[in-house]
Amino acid sequence: MNTLSVMTSPVLGVDIGSVAVKAALVSATGITHPVYRRIDGSALDVFRSLLASYRETLGNAMPGRLALTGRGVESLAAAGGWPVVNEIFAQGTGALVLEPAARSVIDIGGNDAAWLALSENARVDAFSLASFATNSRCAAGTGSFLDQQAARLGLSIEDEFSRMALSAENIPHIAGRCSVFAKSDMIHLQQIATPDREIVAGLCQAMAESFRSDIMKGRIPDLPVAFQGGVSRNQAMAHFLRKVFQLEEEQLLVNELGHLAGAIGAAVRGHCDGKCIPLADALALASIPVIEEGGLLPLKDPLEAYPAQEEKFVFPEDGATVDVFLGIDIGSVSTNLVLLDSVGRLVTKRYLPTAGRPIDAVLEGLKDIQEECGARVRVLGCGTTGSGRYLIADLFGADIVKNEITAQARGALHLCPDTDTIFEIGGQDSKYVAIDNGVVTDFTMNKACAAGTGSFIEEQANLMGIPIRRVFAERAFASSRPAPLGQRCTVFIESDVVRRMAEGDSIENLSAGIAYSVVKNYLHRVVENRRIGTRVLFQGGTASNHAVTAAFRSVTGVDVRVPPHNDVTGAIGMAAIVREAWMEARFTSGFIGLACGDLDYSIRTFVCNACANKCQIREVRREGGVPFFYGHRCERYEHSRTRAPDADQLDFFKERTRILERYTNASPPAESRGKIGIPMALSFYETLPFWSAFWNAMGYDIVTSGPTTRAIATVGIDRSTAETCFPVKVFHGHASSLLDAGVDYLFVPSVINMALDGSSSEHNFNCTLVQSAPFLLRSAFRGREIPLLDPVVHMQYGYRRVIRELEPLAKSLGIPRQRLARALARAWEAQRLWREELAREALAFVERHRDRPLAVIVSRPYNGCDPGLNLDIPRRLAENGIPALPLESLPLTHVASGGADALSRQDGDELWGNMYWRYGQRIMRGLEWIAGRPGTLPVYITNFSCGPDSFLLHYAQEIMAGRPLLVLELDEHSADAGIVTRLEAFLDSAVPRAWNEVSRITPVQVKTQKTLRGKKVWVPNMSDVAIPIAAAFRRAGIEAEVLPEPDSRNIELGRKITSGKECYPLVLTAGDIFRIAEMPGHVPGKSVFFMPTTNGPCRFGEYARLQSLLLQRQELEGIEIFSPNSGTGYGELRELSMGFYLDIWKGMVCTDTLQKALHATRPYETNPGQSDAVYAACLVELEKALESKKRDLAGLMKDFRARFAAIPGREPDGVLVGMVGEIYVRTNRFANGDVIRRLEQLGAEVVFAPFTEWSFYVNQLSMQNNLDQKQYLGAAGDWLRNRIQYSIESRLAAPFHQDNLFEEPEIRDVLEAAGSFIDQRIRGEAVLTVGKAVDFIHRGFAGIVNVMPFSCMPGLIVSALAPAIRERYHDIPWLNLVFEDSASDIDQMRLEAFVEQARAWQEQFGRRKHAR
Repeated sequence: MNTLSVMTSPVLGVDIGSVAVKAALVSATGITHPVYRRIDGSALDVFRSLLASYRETLGNAMPGRLALTGRGVESLAAAGGWPVVNEIFAQGTGALVLEPAARSVIDIGGNDAAWLALSENARVDAFSLASFATNSRCAAGTGSFLDQQAARLGLSIEDEFSRMALSAENIPHIAGRCSVFAKSDMIHLQQIATPDREIVAGLCQAMAESFRSDIMKGRIPDLPVAFQGGVSRNQAMAHFLRKVFQLEEEQLLVNELGHLAGAIGAAVRGHCDGKCIPLADALALASIPVIEEGGLLPLKDPLEAYPAQEEKFVFPEDGATVDVFLGIDIGSVSTNLVLLDSVGRLVTKRYLPTAGRPIDAVLEGLKDIQEECGARVRVLGCGTTGSGRYLIADLFGADIVKNEITAQARGALHLCPDTDTIFEIGGQDSKYVAIDNGVVTDFTMNKACAAGTGSFIEEQANLMGIPIRRVFAERAFASSRPAPLGQRCTVFIESDVVRRMAEGDSIENLSAGIAYSVVKNYLHRVVENRRIGTRVLFQGGTASNHAVTAAFRSVTGVDVRVPPHNDVTGAIGMAAIVREAWMEARFTSGFIGLACGDLDYSIRTFVCNACANKCQIREVRREGGVPFFYGHRCERYEHSRTRAPDADQLDFFKERTRILERYTNASPPAESRGKIGIPMALSFYETLPFWSAFWNAMGYDIVTSGPTTRAIATVGIDRSTAETCFPVKVFHGHASSLLDAGVDYLFVPSVINMALDGSSSEHNFNCTLVQSAPFLLRSAFRGREIPLLDPVVHMQYGYRRVIRELEPLAKSLGIPRQRLARALARAWEAQRLWREELAREALAFVERHRDRPLAVIVSRPYNGCDPGLNLDIPRRLAENGIPALPLESLPLTHVASGGADALSRQDGDELWGNMYWRYGQRIMRGLEWIAGRPGTLPVYITNFSCGPDSFLLHYAQEIMAGRPLLVLELDEHSADAGIVTRLEAFLDSAVPRAWNEVSRITPVQVKTQKTLRGKKVWVPNMSDVAIPIAAAFRRAGIEAEVLPEPDSRNIELGRKITSGKECYPLVLTAGDIFRIAEMPGHVPGKSVFFMPTTNGPCRFGEYARLQSLLLQRQELEGIEIFSPNSGTGYGELRELSMGFYLDIWKGMVCTDTLQKALHATRPYETNPGQSDAVYAACLVELEKALESKKRDLAGLMKDFRARFAAIPGREPDGVLVGMVGEIYVRTNRFANGDVIRRLEQLGAEVVFAPFTEWSFYVNQLSMQNNLDQKQYLGAAGDWLRNRIQYSIESRLAAPFHQDNLFEEPEIRDVLEAAGSFIDQRIRGEAVLTVGKAVDFIHRGFAGIVNVMPFSCMPGLIVSALAPAIRERYHDIPWLNLVFEDSASDIDQMRLEAFVEQARAWQEQFGRRKHAR
């Protein structure tokens, strides 16, 4: 411990985390008096209790100083005005103290996880970082998640959990990226009888794999690695970290005090950096100021919503046996059993915790019922439902098995026959069911996420230290100001709860806020825009919580009622279904009987090696009975309970695969030049015939990566450097498998757009992530030489364009142009033949099964036709007797076989206008075909965080107009139990009415306002640039007003009418539109919302269309949308007048320049607030000048420069940081949580990419489009417009050009700067962001902050490329900030660590100086 020689006096280090308070006394002689104490309730109470304990123990030896760190310390520090040690630096210093040899740190605490790479010269007294990464605000992969799962299984986390995990032999796959996905996997495993030891081992392995993929993102840690944080006490986690990272015992250092590393490091850093506080001050802190943030309406106990006391069944006095029907509902949290008599009365019920042991729970319930009822009942039939329904049915001989949606609906109707709407919230699932005249007409379930379910409420109650039964609701009703926790992912809400607890908010306010949050999550993410009737039943175990019922009634304004026996409605429904079936058929039940409490059964796990999937099979066998198998992905272990006899003839997807294989290596060369590897992912699932024929004709053999397996998916997840959709991650795994196979070349073209395929759309783009595939791959495999062939091709533009784009590739391979031309011609022919054959076979398939309902898998080929990504949904449909076709095989265009069913090639284009995504066009046109064809059922497969689908799903609902539509969101979580439930429920409700319903195709057109005279234009307050835009409108004689800056009201309005999957700016601007109706100046029929658009490929171009749809849905009349298009260089603005267009441009230039002046001056001002005041005054004068007929903008800008120069301040010495990213979040103070000011407060000077950059880029794209189409006059006009705009910018910004930070490169230079990492032909903000980041680096900046909305497609590309950029430029500090809820998304700890890292980088590599 000689590292502690710097401690000239002792310091008490205190680390206040989200779950526990850790402390230790640190002095030159060592570390003593370690304490680890969990937080139950107020962090202040625990802190004061801790200090009292130390005073009692140490007496006069109590040190006079302490140092604080941790997530929960901010409110304490703010209340006391105390300094805080940054947690990352505390953890890093603690690691050096405990393990001086460590070069890297893995820190996993209660709600945090971090990786730290220590600098080579890092010392205890002079700590520095080479790099770091932390988890997002999501707590997946942290200690609290393990705590929750241990509690679910009834295990002690400290001892039993770890010991059990280490004893497992077969370790199942569990998704670790998201805690709710992991819960889904865990529940599925429990319901197929997976032993607890295997589940907990899977959880530990999942957490280790998640750390490697989500935090390390392909990095290789320097050795040795110190493992610390609260989770380091779990020996199983250390074991699985060594396994996953392939470390020897001595390479992962686990110190017995590792869980206290933060507290130890805080003491040392506090002492060395002067951040200690006097003990007396800490003892004097009496309270933390309570949060006064605006709350929600108080809740009132809705006693009237609950039934009177339930009547008890009375057995016949004569002792006659009662015929009964048994319903069993095996859920994730509870197992429920019900007996109904022959007239439907409830005889008895049992509500038992499943606790991860469904078989034992059922046995216990049956034993209880046997003891109560015994010989007084005779069971005539048994039915099972719930996530464990098949296992229990097999083991106990149930007669009928039904999904829980059907069972819940039947239970509701049994109890309340006039029900028209069901809200059902269980432990892990939540469901919505619409009923019309006793028939289910619509339903939906929560996706993978458990936000808005019973388990979430229970976990939060445990976190707050209160019982869930009665006490939670009592506390909620005592709240006068329920906390506004919003409606987002459960782990984000949990983070807010932890933060608010630390900041002193009351348990009462949090309990009420959680009840509201559950309801809003349910309504906005489950119900969405579906109808809510007048006779609403709230059922499921959560309905027993009066606070949640009260929140439902408050939010909906509907008289929501709770039925009798609400906690067992699924079991009641199942018993009722069996009763009705028995009454009709009088069958003999296969139920083994109530007296089976001593049932002897065995469970065995083994791996099936029949294919590459290597499924883990669970064999469950009742003594003397046949075995049942679970966990398989094919029919190998299938038994006949659910499989249709002709299932093999109903799966067209197998035929598709056979056809595709025939076109692979169909004409291998006589003499091969080598092997070309093609990943079976993304667009290759459709274009393989093209590229296979092409490369065969070029003289190469084709090697494909084969079908997606779990191993390929796992490698892909690990290799991915950003949180993209699952198909893009899997693509990385396929590429890796080909590289490992030793192919000569890996072929991954950047396919910008696809062949028109019958569409007359102007644009036919692939998703921008698919376009960027080869560049993502280079970043993921950085440091490794990969033989990548990655031409950029535009398939839409045809043979001549593609041959020109492939010529450099052919030349590099030594292949003459003539052979290239022949190869391309052969490729196009092969693709045509493949499409025609697929279409012919599909039409024949439909004809063979025309008397059956037909399911269409609405998807992209790569996520709908890959059995590794579609969870074998086509096979499951076939097993249920439903033939299924892929969307691509529908007769949407005239093919060789043609036919009356073919949809003409113009229909979809006329309806959908600016639909620029190729697969979006196909999906819309396919749904139109389905909607007009009786007996056809759409099954829409999407993936978590799919950008285009967040918009397309809105349009899909409009097209289907109430007809059945099943949406399945799939991801890397492997639990298919929920998917099967949704599929079965869909078939139960949709098949009976499939032949009777046809939808009228309803186009979703943008309500574009062309004539602005006599109207009022409302300009969204995206940034201060909105001010000159409105002024330019007014100068042109058009009334215009800037909307208020977005705030929480925008989020509230926007979230209410959207699905929660759209990008954050769409939510805020949707809120803007609905705020217009609240504005005093709004006149219906006269209001126009200014929303520019683009032609793709990101989602922004769909904003105006979706906003129009939202206006239609909300019946908000009188608001139109003015949507000038960047595809024409915003020609609609020039049509008003060229002077108007230039007025907007001048205002943008001036505002950009003023913002630069503000950000260059404010960090150094002597008088705080003076820079903001000068900036605000300049904006007012600029606005007036822009409206004036007589003005001298150049002179005004000189005056503005003088005003900023006159502000007294110190010499600039801040850390120079460049901010790039998505334009709305980058420029809007509310959207980015005013991150620039927060960085300035930490000692940074921030320069962000200017707003004008986008306009120059639009002109550049317009010029390129005109050149591509040989419209040379238009291209000349674009060039001239750019030169005029550059001239205006140079003249107006000239007074500020003495400072080099104000000089901007030309747009072509920005695009060229991006070229080393991404091709500029991939249009949109990704290339701009990368180019501007590289420009900042070249100009001497010391760090880059990339801001983006959650799931932003260009933002994900930039995040994926960032590791490669950093590596190229001396590991320059780079911080990705993701926003979906303003300031609450900013992690102060990460900001502080980033600025300190940038400061060290600046000192090492220098910066370009500039004058104020």
